[in-house]
Amino acid sequence: MRLYSLKTNERLSPLGIDGTPFFSWKIQSDQKNVLQAAYRIEIPGLWDSGRIESREQAFVSYQGPALAHGREYRWRVTVWDQAGGSAAAEASFEVAKPAWQGQWAESSLPHKPAQPFDDAQETEENPGSPAVLFERAFALPDKQIQSARVYASAYGVYRLRVNEKRPDDREFAPEYTSYEKLQYFQTYDVKALLHAGKNTLDFYVGDGWYFSGRASPVFGESKPSPSVLYQVEVHYADGSTDRFFSDGSEKCAVGFVVYSNIYQGEKQDARLSFR
Repeated sequence: MRLYSLKTNERLSPLGIDGTPFFSWKIQSDQKNVLQAAYRIEIPGLWDSGRIESREQAFVSYQGPALAHGREYRWRVTVWDQAGGSAAAEASFEVAKPAWQGQWAESSLPHKPAQPFDDAQETEENPGSPAVLFERAFALPDKQIQSARVYASAYGVYRLRVNEKRPDDREFAPEYTSYEKLQYFQTYDVKALLHAGKNTLDFYVGDGWYFSGRASPVFGESKPSPSVLYQVEVHYADGSTDRFFSDGSEKCAVGFVVYSNIYQGEKQDARLSFR
């Protein structure tokens, strides 16, 4: 018997757990009719569930003390089958509960406000505004970086680059939500993309669902133009930390994305570039 696909909040080794973690795992065996009879989850030095007589393998909630922001935790699950055999495996997760110091940085460029959706009007002649490039430069000292994270969100959908390289391949962040109640943020590991001296952070932000006539907020106050919220946290081997966050000093520009509409699609001008 072996254990695999250990997940926290339905993700493999996630960086950004916000809320109470819950765990899941799967069992594989060369024998027939092997069933879980009990399990035990441990986070060394913090929490131990003890042996639990249960066949439950998903949505097992953490029940220990409060977890710290930005810290990686390793958890271990041990499983016993009905014949008394056992197997164990380990995985990790990182908590993301940033104390947001930044403010929403709004685009300084003209933007067409969202309109109620009308099939007759949403044509190429009235496609909406170009995607907006937000750019921020910051300097780092010549120190050994232990870890580096970017926590980010946007009104619109965004694509993040650090020093002109993407930290992952996700699209449509921060994804659709009921904006009046909930706004997602993402966590990125950017240690390998940073260096001593000048660094750049940029967000290319399209209208997404937020500025769509079909899905834009209908209650409360809404942003008039694409906006970003981010916080960069760099931790050094000597114990010091640098933080940079959105403050309205970001430079805004348009590039080769002439318009980007979540339902109509995207139009690009190959003659243009980001700069």
